[in-house]
Amino acid sequence: MISKEEVKRLANLARVEINEEETKSLAGDLEQILRYFEELKKLDTENVVPVTGGTENKNVFREDETGGEFQTEWLTKQFPEEKKGFLKIPKVFSNEE
Repeated sequence: MISKEEVKRLANLARVEINEEETKSLAGDLEQILRYFEELKKLDTENVVPVTGGTENKNVFREDETGGEFQTEWLTKQFPEEKKGFLKIPKVFSNEE
């Protein structure tokens, strides 16, 4: 079962604000999605040819070209936090499991 705390942590990582009602609803939705994946794991796929994509389109490669000078000072002012000229973001991964 997915706890409310796990849902809140995922919402925080996604930078999405949710209220208590949404937390409860999302916990149920995520639980249903995970149950569906458990059902999919039971399928026999031994003789199924893997699909590598849904289109015949090919990548078109080109040389990288600069699009002009970035205005570093202006860009860093647009970002919530900056340290020594680098954009600082919140931790995304932790050692906790």
